[in-house]
Amino acid sequence: MTGERAIRSAQKWAFGGVCTLKEGEAQEYHKLCLAALRAQQEQEDPKPLTLDELRQMDGEPVLVVADEGAKLTTPGYEPLSFFALVEVAEKSIFLTNNLGGRTEYAADAELEYDGITVYRHKPREEV
Repeated sequence: MTGERAIRSAQKWAFGGVCTLKEGEAQEYHKLCLAALRAQQEQEDPKPLTLDELRQMDGEPVLVVADEGAKLTTPGYEPLSFFALVEVAEKSIFLTNNLGGRTEYAADAELEYDGITVYRHKPREEV
């Protein structure tokens, strides 16, 4: 089932239309709907990535936030955030920013010690 077919089906059902899915398509439809809802939830409230998750993202960009916890204790503080490229090497990962800064991490505790939180993407801005 294509995403477009799932969208058309959802639009029909939302306004009292009749289900036109063929036998066996309903489960596929629901899987697509759940995946879309999970993606939306992740976009709105991203979870920090672990080192193991970063090891699966070789060559991908991530959002790095430094000293994010300080905004809870320091009024008006805005943490530094920037995008970095993930590079996986042996048992470590490297985060390389757009200015060429490159930091190596081999354990989640090292990220925590440096005050670094890494996300798959920037959270959606509230409008």
